[in-house]
Amino acid sequence: MGGRAVLWVALAVLAAGSAACGSGGDKAGGRNVPAAVVEPVGKPITLTLDAVDELWASEYAAAVRRLSGGAIAIDVRYGGDALVDYERVLVERVRRGKADLASVGARAWDRMGVSSFRALVAPLAIDSLELERRVLASPAAARTLDGVRPLGLVALAVLPGPLRRPLGLTRPLRGPDDYAGATLGVRFGRVAQSSIEALGATPAGYRTGSLDGLDGAELDLTTLVRNGYDAPGARLTANVALWARPETIVISRAAFDRLDPRQRAVMVRAGREAIAPVAARVAAEQTAARDVVCNRGTLALVAASPAELADLRAAVQPVYDELATEPAARRLLAEIRRLRQRRVARDVVRCPGATTRASALEGAWEATVTEKRMVANGATAAEVSVYGGHGTLELRDGRFTFRTDRAAVTGTYAVAGEDVRLTMRTCTANPCSPGATTDYTWSEYHDTLTLAPRAGLPAWAVLVSAPRTRVG
Repeated sequence: MGGRAVLWVALAVLAAGSAACGSGGDKAGGRNVPAAVVEPVGKPITLTLDAVDELWASEYAAAVRRLSGGAIAIDVRYGGDALVDYERVLVERVRRGKADLASVGARAWDRMGVSSFRALVAPLAIDSLELERRVLASPAAARTLDGVRPLGLVALAVLPGPLRRPLGLTRPLRGPDDYAGATLGVRFGRVAQSSIEALGATPAGYRTGSLDGLDGAELDLTTLVRNGYDAPGARLTANVALWARPETIVISRAAFDRLDPRQRAVMVRAGREAIAPVAARVAAEQTAARDVVCNRGTLALVAASPAELADLRAAVQPVYDELATEPAARRLLAEIRRLRQRRVARDVVRCPGATTRASALEGAWEATVTEKRMVANGATAAEVSVYGGHGTLELRDGRFTFRTDRAAVTGTYAVAGEDVRLTMRTCTANPCSPGATTDYTWSEYHDTLTLAPRAGLPAWAVLVSAPRTRVG
């Protein structure tokens, strides 16, 4: 079963429970209120829609079916995600008459000569799902649909998608210094590629399922979970949304003209009415994916500092300067800024119930560990020599440093409730095992941190041999 399907099995169970609790009647007197019956609009017709992801296609098709009284059926056909530029292939299939409609990421259009959607994927512009929903429901966003006309297409909808965040594989991706010299996986689209270059990194296309050879990638939580990208050592920047990932639904002009006027109106109206259910589903999927990530505990959530956030915005300013040369993009960016000012908070990825606890783990902790205690916990003579005695463990923002007067070790850590996993990255003395992971349970009380080995899993003897006292 695919990753999205797994998430939606769980969500369907929750939804069924909610429906059972809330279907008892209306506010007036507890009577069941049947859904309004819509008379069929025009003669029955079936249209084909090519898509890679069922999220947008299925919700749009459902809106069309409902508004047309079942007269317009949309047969959604999936496939093609193995191609780096699959969105171009979908568009060409529609233009050649091999499909009536296609579901296409807004990010991809500027590689096909359409510039009207570029402001919707501007770097760091849309940083919450609520802001994205408001933007896409605005008249300014509706005007972006006209851009596909020169290709012989009619754009029917621009629908919300998840927020894409920086996933660091060989390094955290917080400020521009982290991006310098890195190779980052980016999906099809010039705005994203230009933004990554402005940050000092090299953008690279990649096939779904593999991030081999990359230092990181721009990903949303659902994609991350579905493809198992949350491997030990990976770090997601929890408070940075590089851009949103809206989706468009387009139809060929020939197929659109075959519909009668009332059916054409239904197709356009369905695009507007699908925004709310798509937004709700995206939010639910992202929450479900977050919970999977938090339960697995292999992915570290790191945060960019206020200074790093300011540096990121300064670094991508050339992208905004280029977008500002287009009047339509300039107006849409102004609308995004206006809507953000209406108390729309930035979305930050946080593990439920663990965030406050995890913050108690952060800080600098010191202890003096005796040879006897280390040996009792399985340390070798070499480990005692290098790591025994007085040492300080510092844990901040998903990264750790352990220092004695003879060695320094750095790495990453991930917290899942009462469990913490450390992954060693560098060390200045042997014995040393870069890439090795160790697992602990932890507790903090009155500025004293206690780490204990998890049953059956490796642990570093020096960390479990004595409680540590907070010094920073």
